[in-house]
Amino acid sequence: MNLSNLAVLKSVLGNMIKRDYLGFTLFVTTICNLRCQYCFNLENLGKGTDDLTFEEIEKLSNYLPPMNGVLYSGGEPLIRQDIVEISNLFIQKNHFKGFIIPTNAVDMENTLLKIEAISNLNPTPEIVACCGLDVFEDTHDRLRGKGTYKKVTETIQELVKLKQSKKNISILINSVLGKSSIPQLNDFIRFARTLNPDLHSLEVVRDEKIQIYDGIFHGNNKALNTETIFQTMNSDDFDIVKQARLLIDELYRKEDILYGLYKLRSNMMTDLQRDTLLYNKKWPAACMAGRTGFVVQSNGDISVCENLSPLGNLRKDGFDPIKIIKDRGGAQFQGIQNHACDCAHYVYVKDMLEHNFPGALAKYLTQK
Repeated sequence: MNLSNLAVLKSVLGNMIKRDYLGFTLFVTTICNLRCQYCFNLENLGKGTDDLTFEEIEKLSNYLPPMNGVLYSGGEPLIRQDIVEISNLFIQKNHFKGFIIPTNAVDMENTLLKIEAISNLNPTPEIVACCGLDVFEDTHDRLRGKGTYKKVTETIQELVKLKQSKKNISILINSVLGKSSIPQLNDFIRFARTLNPDLHSLEVVRDEKIQIYDGIFHGNNKALNTETIFQTMNSDDFDIVKQARLLIDELYRKEDILYGLYKLRSNMMTDLQRDTLLYNKKWPAACMAGRTGFVVQSNGDISVCENLSPLGNLRKDGFDPIKIIKDRGGAQFQGIQNHACDCAHYVYVKDMLEHNFPGALAKYLTQK
């Protein structure tokens, strides 16, 4: 029996008690070397000319409350030249215990260089390299770009080698799912396990449609001749997603002492996403956005989550994000309490479940 995740259980129980800020999302750049068709941030990708400078991020760090760590976002976070220096700032000044770093992983040399450099800063913080790999090659390349599937799989294999000497690195495969992914999903999960990541996660496309572009990106990053392909998943599709998540639990967590809880969470997670997207049902508990975390956009905009409008801007309103949220977030917090904006975003659903588990479970079981 694997007892290693007793630390995870301790953390989850601690988080249920500690409901103030645990971490935040920092969009470090708008620059990206891909144009994934389902990207929720596609229209904001650019040249990075308005990104927060290192000095501005340092000012932000002066006002950060005690928290566990940061989730980088973008753009492609590892493209940012000073991402290692930013990480060191958070370690030295804010004592962060973890860094979650999503990456498209197509630039193997840069990915390995930056991940290793961040892992070398301090042996304590966990560095989670989240590599985007969406089902098999044909589907992945259609959604993310020709030739990207092979590059990502090669990068993952090299990260696994790097992890052998860098014990604070964890490798996560993250698959973004649209309707086209469903037929191959379970076979792909079994294949992905052979790449030896530490874990595999599934994120449902946030919008029900994606844009197919002509491949030509102009100065404003808008493409001509767009075609809309609807990706709406039906209830049967979500049954397959649930099977896939339970398969992930079996492949990666079968010997874990928390295996039963992980299976329960996978069932709840998928049902909640299906009910939210297809039937507009409300969550069993209020979202924790703005209470356990917040979002800093690359231009300094502050919001409680990625889906709600900014409440202010660091450059205009001072570098204290908590003050901005508390002073201006009243109406949004009321909407959150009233379930006006319940969404299917994996991170926020997971956070809600972990911080309200007993009550959310009871409501889930009675409404099922």
